[in-house]
Amino acid sequence: MGVLLVRTVDRETNRATPSRIHLLAADGKFYAPGDAYARVDGRGDPMFHQRGELQVEVPVGKARLEAVKGSSTGRRKRKWRSGRIRPAA
Repeated sequence: MGVLLVRTVDRETNRATPSRIHLLAADGKFYAPGDAYARVDGRGDPMFHQRGELQVEVPVGKARLEAVKGSSTGRRKRKWRSGRIRPAA
């Protein structure tokens, strides 16, 4: 397992900002931090809310992470390889 660290930043203020996170790991499963409010959205996609920074343990390999803030800003899709992230202690 690896640890995925993410910080979502507001473009205008350059400060950490809350968002909804859709995260599928290399094994095709949904992962969320233990203290996150996780649920299924209106499209049937699993997601969780975070306050600007998150840390979650995921299997090593490619992960698909999508951060969403509001409906007017649209979706920003980013992909990370969790294998490049430090192993969990």
